[in-house]
Amino acid sequence: MKAARTIGIVGAGAVGTELADEIAHTMPDKKITLISDTDRLFPNMLEKLGDALASKLRDAGVTLVFGHRAENLQSLNEPYAGSLKLSDGSEHDLDLIIPVLGSRASSESLEDLPGVQKSTANRVKVDPWLRPSSLPNVFAAGDALPAA
Repeated sequence: MKAARTIGIVGAGAVGTELADEIAHTMPDKKITLISDTDRLFPNMLEKLGDALASKLRDAGVTLVFGHRAENLQSLNEPYAGSLKLSDGSEHDLDLIIPVLGSRASSESLEDLPGVQKSTANRVKVDPWLRPSSLPNVFAAGDALPAA
């Protein structure tokens, strides 16, 4: 981080937004770009909140890129240096790319249980008692969805 002059943060949820703000305020010499595939910060919240946060980030020198998805992430878990291509065709050479795209379900340990069903997001579906399968004494919590 110290050696990086240009930093791209991919994902503008709570973690990405906070990270961009922290870096901007503690290392003001860095050129920070916060990239989101949504059209504004926190689109599921009041527009006023997202607009206020965007204004504060811009005032801190953060460049905001909305509505464009990163197409060539080399890693979803680890920071790295390289070129980042966005869905609008633009390419950004960055000294540090930090992916912060949210949590992903890890349900491999439950896959072989009888009757297990998964959502399209790889989350295990559970019944009202948090049972992921037909086994009555096995329960799942965390990244689990109620069965429809």
